[in-house]
Amino acid sequence: MTRPDPLDEALDLLAPYGTEWLSGLSNHGPMAAEALLRMGRPDAVVPWTEQYVGRLEPLPLPAEPVEDDAWSARLGSPDAFAAYYARASAELRDAAWHEVARSWIPRLVPGIWGAAAHGGLRTAHAVRSLAVHESAKRTDELARALAYWASVYEELPGQPVLKGSRSLDDAMAEVVTLDLPTRGGWLITETVAGIVDVPDFPSVVESLGPTTVSEITRAFAGVYLANADHAAIALVHSVTAPNTLRILLDFAPPEARDAAIGAAWRASAALLLAFGTNPAEPDQKPVEASRDELIDRAVESRDEHAIKLTAACLEEDGIEPDPRYLAAAADVSARLRD
Repeated sequence: MTRPDPLDEALDLLAPYGTEWLSGLSNHGPMAAEALLRMGRPDAVVPWTEQYVGRLEPLPLPAEPVEDDAWSARLGSPDAFAAYYARASAELRDAAWHEVARSWIPRLVPGIWGAAAHGGLRTAHAVRSLAVHESAKRTDELARALAYWASVYEELPGQPVLKGSRSLDDAMAEVVTLDLPTRGGWLITETVAGIVDVPDFPSVVESLGPTTVSEITRAFAGVYLANADHAAIALVHSVTAPNTLRILLDFAPPEARDAAIGAAWRASAALLLAFGTNPAEPDQKPVEASRDELIDRAVESRDEHAIKLTAACLEEDGIEPDPRYLAAAADVSARLRD
């Protein structure tokens, strides 16, 4: 007897639900379920999803697909989710999923900040799952993820061109000297919205020279550690967003890679300005826990942010090891427990 696919089971549980809950918080269900499977915990996927779905809002009613001439015009319109979902679903019926991803992702990457980066994050988890195993449910999840990203698309100030002269450390140090005049708001995006009133933010974004995904995730793992006492959940996203950009870059043309990395930098810099007070990590003891122990702690926490940050940090540490990754993974599961 063939064992059911745990991610497909989780996506089936999530199928009746939309992209958010409590009118603004993103549905983390598909992302955390994929992260659990990615970390080698298939037995945890369905139980975690079963306890999560009760907080979600229903899937919006169907709509006519977005037309070609309205595709760009409706970007960033939350009420357009159903229309983008219909469009993505239709395209995925007629073409291979990776072809659809290559069509949509380069157009969406400049707006990776949308919904505190959750549109891009959800898309990255979806394409990573399809790269491992193709199924109807995983393909449908890609349609939902792309539609969500399109409907929450949002660009922040500044051109993320990576043609400046500053190092990442210097640019981050400059970010924390800026003054965000209005802080607060229930949602992360409400606080970050005040950046439009920070005249020097664009120039600081544009001052960064060439950098890499690893440099950004490593630095912002340190930002998380330095500021977790007052902004843990917000700053989780400053690491997970550039981490999942690794996946999205596979679907962007080479000439767009720097701009994509720059867009992730711009999003993480916005989070640093809005929620961080220090870009440098504090002194810390080496983490003695093993990889499996860190995963176990994330599973036991049952918190979606702890699960996703742990998965991201372990992946990044496997690419270019740095003690900040393991320290952040250990901290988040102890700090955020459902």
